[in-house]
Amino acid sequence: MKDFSALKEILDGARIAYSEKEYFSSISTFRVGGKIALTIFPGSDAELISVLDCLRNSGIEPFVAGRGSNILPDDDTYDGVVIKTDKVNRYYAAEDTIYAQCGLSTNKLCAVAMENSIDGFTDFYGIPGSVGGLLHNNGGAFGSSAEDIFVRGAFYDFDSGKMCELTREDMCFSYRSSILMSRRMFAVSAVFKGKPGRREDIAERMSRTAERRRDTQPLEYPSAGSVFLRPEGDFAGRLIEECGLKGCSVGGAEVSVKHAGFIVNKGGATSSDIRTLIDHIKKTVYERFGVMLRCEIDIL
Repeated sequence: MKDFSALKEILDGARIAYSEKEYFSSISTFRVGGKIALTIFPGSDAELISVLDCLRNSGIEPFVAGRGSNILPDDDTYDGVVIKTDKVNRYYAAEDTIYAQCGLSTNKLCAVAMENSIDGFTDFYGIPGSVGGLLHNNGGAFGSSAEDIFVRGAFYDFDSGKMCELTREDMCFSYRSSILMSRRMFAVSAVFKGKPGRREDIAERMSRTAERRRDTQPLEYPSAGSVFLRPEGDFAGRLIEECGLKGCSVGGAEVSVKHAGFIVNKGGATSSDIRTLIDHIKKTVYERFGVMLRCEIDIL
C-alpha cells in the first residue's frame, strides 16, 4: 500500500475532506469494486483545483470518479487516489444559458433547465452521471450529445498545472469521445446553452423521457448503463440479442432481459463476474457477426 501520509497532512492543513475507508462498491453504480486507498472529497471548485495541484506536485496520478456511473473498478484494493466531485456542484442560469460545476448531476442540470424554461436538455434526463462525465465521454441519449449544448468550459491541465478554457471546437467531440479522453485534463465547470421554451412543455417531455427509460432500460438493478459503443451501422444491443445472450449470466452479473446492451448486477456480482461476461459477449458477437464490440465504460 502506498504511503499518502504527506498528502494527508496537506489535506488536513487545508481542511479538505478525505477517507481511507471507502470502497468502489459504495460509489460505483455497478455496486462492485474493492477498497480505495484514499478518497478525497473537495467541497468547492477552489478545493478541487487545490487538490489537483497538490497531487501533481506530489507526482500522484488521480482518478476523478465523478458520480461513479461509467466505470468498472477492480475487485482488489485500488492503491491510488480517487477524487469524488459530488460537492463541486454550484450552478446558475441566465436567459438560455446555464453555468454548472463539474460535480452537478446530469439530472439536476436538466431540472435547472426546466425550472428556467430552457429547452434542449430533456434527452439527457435520467443519465446517471455528472457534468464532468458528460463532457469527458460526450455523453448523451436519444440522438442528443453533450456537444449539442456545450459552449465552453474551464479545465485543469494536469501536465502544465494550469487552468484553461476550451470551446466546443477545442473539445474535438465525436461519438462518445472528447479530447479529455486522450489528454490529462479535468473539467471544473462548463457553460451550456439551450433555447427559450415553455416550462410546462419541457416538464412534460422530461416526464416522457423518464418513462421511456423505465420502459426500455433495467433501472431496477445496479448497472453502468450501456456497456458497449454502437458499432458502425448497427446497435450493440441488437447484435447481443441476436446471439441469444439476453439473460446470460456469470455469478451475479447478467445480460439484461430488458435491454441486451446493459449488464446488471442482480445481486452479489463481482467485478470479475462482469468482466468475464463482457469477454464472453465480445467473443460470441465476433464469432457470429465478425464485429468486435468496444466498451463504452471505463474498466479500471
